[in-house]
Amino acid sequence: YAGANLFTENNLRANTRRIVVVATDGAPNRRIQECSTLGMRNTNQGCTQDMAAYLKAQGPGTEDDVVFVYLPIGNYARLSLFENQEDYQIQAKFEDLEAVRNEVVQTLACTPVV
Repeated sequence: YAGANLFTENNLRANTRRIVVVATDGAPNRRIQECSTLGMRNTNQGCTQDMAAYLKAQGPGTEDDVVFVYLPIGNYARLSLFENQEDYQIQAKFEDLEAVRNEVVQTLACTPVV
């Protein structure tokens, strides 16, 4: 599973921000069998929530080391999917994704490295 190996000791750089952007149209994680092998819930939303918590806890510091952006797209993505685990939530429509990309970059570029 890509998320399980996203942040390792081999790919950490000093004074840089580790960023996870999760974009979904409301039907996240169709590969839930891999979540159960990692000890996570094997439902679409449960696996997605568990992986977000796992990623937030990665690395040598606190959970503040990972900046987590939730990008719900369209009308079917639950705004409460991550139960406030995300640092930022930027809502989008499919036709506005290019403008939203710029908003995500601007938000993250203006966030100080902790």
